[in-house]
Amino acid sequence: MSIPTKTDNIFFGFGGLPIVEVTANGISKSDVIDVSTIFLAQLFIYYNPTSVTVITVGPELRIESTPFPTGDEGWNPLIQPLIFSTFTPNSNAVDGTEPVGSTLIEEATTTGLANGQQVFFKNTTLQNSEWSKVQAVSAGVSFTIFDGLIRAQTGSTWFNGGENYQPVLDLGGVKRLRAVVNNNRAATARSLALRVGMVQLSSVG
Repeated sequence: MSIPTKTDNIFFGFGGLPIVEVTANGISKSDVIDVSTIFLAQLFIYYNPTSVTVITVGPELRIESTPFPTGDEGWNPLIQPLIFSTFTPNSNAVDGTEPVGSTLIEEATTTGLANGQQVFFKNTTLQNSEWSKVQAVSAGVSFTIFDGLIRAQTGSTWFNGGENYQPVLDLGGVKRLRAVVNNNRAATARSLALRVGMVQLSSVG
């Protein structure tokens, strides 16, 4: 019986780094990924605003492909571009140090937090930031996340209003991929954090 082989999670690097923060009114292109031997993949997209500025037009993420093995010709969206929400987030710094594995986030301000929301812990070192999901809220005291922190969050600032998507890509006619973030779709914008991962079906044998 044929058994599909999957790669480990590959990140769309932005200058080699998996998490990118795009400034208000900025545009960012990821490094290019060669998928010339890959026929199917699933993306794991995590987005979060990192500013509480009110906006009326959401930023756009395009997953672009080209049939050409080199050069800048032929880049076009492979799937419908994602337009992120205009939801105005809440934010606050965590209370002291939240250690690795912690699920209870002690927090004097829980305004706007609710069960099921995605939150982003923005670390002073961006690549030590992480996404999580709210399980419960004790108003004005703390909130609980479903899974323990992967990294210690000391003085990190949380933002709610995050989104995630898992589109499947047909790469049969594609040579290369890239992600393009357009955070300049209106006069008023705000900074955002983004991570795009991909698991590829690399062979069936």
